Amino acid sequence: AHLCEEYGLYFRALQHYSNIDDCNRVLVKAIHSKFYTNPRCLYSWFAELSTMHATEILNYLMKNYAKLPNYPIINEFIIQIATRFYTKFGIRNIIKIFEKDRYWNG
Repeated sequence: AHLCEEYGLYFRALQHYSNIDDCNRVLVKAIHSKFYTNPRCLYSWFAELSTMHATEILNYLMKNYAKLPNYPIINEFIIQIATRFYTKFGIRNIIKIFEKDRYWNG
């Protein structure tokens, strides 16, 4: 996983990491990489996560990156994850996550 991350193969790194902190770091790198033109692979990786891990990652992104003005790509990713996987999270949980972080974008 470390070698994949080092060489910019972020999707492959995400497939091999199991530590949530590593996944958070690599996901942010993947979203900001020059290869982030088609996020379908990240959506498919997100779909394979447990609800607990997916919620933790969504919380991490919203808390640490989404409110920064120069991170519109992460904002878009958060909104896409919320709309694509609302059945996985449950609509009430999505609302709680968004309200907890006072996230009103999108």
